[in-house]
Amino acid sequence: MRLPQSSEEIDAAWLNEALAPHYPGAEVTGVSHGTIIHGTATKVRLLLDYNDAGHAHGLPPTMWYKGGLEAHSGGADMMSVYEIEARFYRDLAPQLDMTLPKAFGVAFEPKSGQSAILLEDMLARNARFGYATRPASPRLAASVLEQLARLHGAFWGDSTLRANRPLVTGGVTLASFLQSYLFEASNWERCRALPRGAFLTEELADLRHMDEMMQKMLAEDRIAGASLVHGDAHLGNVCILPGEAASFLDWQAVMLGHWAHDVGYFLAAAMTIADRRAHERDLIEHYRKALNAAGGSLSAEAAWNDYRRHALYAFCWFPCNPEWQPEEVAATNAERAIATILDLDTLAFWR
Repeated sequence: MRLPQSSEEIDAAWLNEALAPHYPGAEVTGVSHGTIIHGTATKVRLLLDYNDAGHAHGLPPTMWYKGGLEAHSGGADMMSVYEIEARFYRDLAPQLDMTLPKAFGVAFEPKSGQSAILLEDMLARNARFGYATRPASPRLAASVLEQLARLHGAFWGDSTLRANRPLVTGGVTLASFLQSYLFEASNWERCRALPRGAFLTEELADLRHMDEMMQKMLAEDRIAGASLVHGDAHLGNVCILPGEAASFLDWQAVMLGHWAHDVGYFLAAAMTIADRRAHERDLIEHYRKALNAAGGSLSAEAAWNDYRRHALYAFCWFPCNPEWQPEEVAATNAERAIATILDLDTLAFWR
């Protein structure tokens, strides 16, 4: 199936082609473009009309198109994440007992990695979306951890996933990504001059030292990683449904890795510092029980120590490229993450 090269090509003819494999006889009779969000990928909200067969299938009046239509989309790194997300929705999401947006159509070109996904409009479920300056409540954090536990437990120790080459095994690509972008000297110095730099200690300000510890953690996780992880499990990728029920968006970094990569990254920065200090032990135990119920195997001692070790990854909020996130997001998350790392004495594990 041809893939759109611009938003203008997301028309009724293309949509009919994309929907046909799963919704025979359905036809889009009218389409209008609503909100367009530019980022790592392009997201276009579609307002749709159908023929009688489309209505009989229960196709919704709105959905989102997601694909690589940005100026930067042609790079190999970008094409890789587009293909990973498409394969996730096509091959893995149907196997998961998670609250996820429904995918109505998935297409990708294996040679290029370009993809197109038609996703459920979560706004139709009265959803709201996480943001750093609106910290997660303990109740929401528990719901997020339940979702992560279901993800991690579903493929716990499943060696067959390693044969799925588009899935990044143990963060191999992540390691080079950190060195090429976040831990590059000029970017590091730019970030030190921004408001987030005020939260650094002397040890945390040492680029070479921090890079060495981060690479050590990722190297160990390539060996010890036993589950499928979201890879970018921060509050900004959380969809919040009524009742503080959580769902995750943006599956472009899904990979084989260590469960605590997701849990440490999320919990270190998602809550206020006071709430995290008051509730993190209970939340880690809540996650552990949910993981073991979902197919994992984790002791209380291992859960706590692995969380403490992997809080290190949340330090990436300090050198997050200024072009990628507003400073209020990066600075808020960096302050929380650094407080977590200091509270838990995380660096002692990696020195």
